[in-house]
Amino acid sequence: MNEHLESEPAARAAVDRFARDARERRGWLRRTVAFKDQGDARMRRQIVRWLGRDYHEPTPGIVETLRSALADPDWEVRVSAIIVSARIRAQVLHGAVRATVLPSQNEHGLSERDIRVLVASRIIAAESLASANPDDMDRAQVILRQLSDAPRHLVRSVLGLSVEQHDKAWLLLHALATPNELADPFPDPLPAGVTIFDRRAWLSGVVELCWVSPQPHLVGGDHLQRENPPGAFDVREYTPGVGYFITRRPLTAAMVLQLGVGPLRSPPTSATVAARLAETPDSPLALTHDDALALCERISTHIGTVVTLPTADELECAARGTDGRRFPWGNGVEKVDAEVRSPHGVERFTSPIAQWTATRAADGTPLVLGGPVSPQCAGRAPSGTANAVRPIVRVR
Repeated sequence: MNEHLESEPAARAAVDRFARDARERRGWLRRTVAFKDQGDARMRRQIVRWLGRDYHEPTPGIVETLRSALADPDWEVRVSAIIVSARIRAQVLHGAVRATVLPSQNEHGLSERDIRVLVASRIIAAESLASANPDDMDRAQVILRQLSDAPRHLVRSVLGLSVEQHDKAWLLLHALATPNELADPFPDPLPAGVTIFDRRAWLSGVVELCWVSPQPHLVGGDHLQRENPPGAFDVREYTPGVGYFITRRPLTAAMVLQLGVGPLRSPPTSATVAARLAETPDSPLALTHDDALALCERISTHIGTVVTLPTADELECAARGTDGRRFPWGNGVEKVDAEVRSPHGVERFTSPIAQWTATRAADGTPLVLGGPVSPQCAGRAPSGTANAVRPIVRVR
């Protein structure tokens, strides 16, 4: 299994290298790794976003990196570089920003509205780089006078200024410009039943866990509960208490047997769900909500710690990371691969089936997240069928 593809320490180390000034670069330029060779697209996205977070003016190394990022094969890397170029006032990149290729409508699952936001952001960034005024507030006013139809909050979002209107456009730009925060260390002491081996956490020594540390996360936004009014948008900040551990994958029959609380029999499922499970190696158990709760109680009793279903917010945080992205892998539709990890390291959020939460809809129906039908991190939906179980252990 590959290590986490968005390794924050590795991205930060690369940022520090790219940001060095020209004199420091002379000695190591020939032996450093070029930006285009810095891991996969997810790694390169993080590097660009950390540059925008950590630095406020261009150095030769940053300019070289952003120029390469503006021509990157990955659309998220390119758009992140557009925004970061504007925010750090890399005026020498004005022409490159204007010429940056953007995705077209329906490419990567982007809507017409998404494309309009990206096009407007490129125009705003180019206009800001053409401005001689170094003050962001004044630059925003100049752009608003020149682009009379540009939404004020969109201009301010591109420049990294505070906004009061938190809508879909703001959330998309926020996710494209914000790096995932470094995770806090494992808690000390660990909850009962949780052990660390080879720098990884395990439940009862047999089920691998991911650590979600108590940092602010954005939850909500697109694809909320179905009972919300059409067009409803509710994004908010949520900090998960003092942190929790969540299983890297939903529980399988083999895991349950290793935990000493099996075997369990899955209830009948639809032909579609049965086919998905059959096609998935070591597929998760599909249980009713009552059976999922009962399983968590049995595990708790057996290993001597409280194991529960996550709330909808907790499961969303584990899938989404701290940047407010749409999917565990980023902001566009990619091939749904069960092995792709979220920023916090969870796998199989989108495949093969959804996962239960402890949260219920207004009518009392339990909510699920994930699965191929609703791969968005915020995609909460009521369910009365069988779904997967991804328990958590909270730090107390």
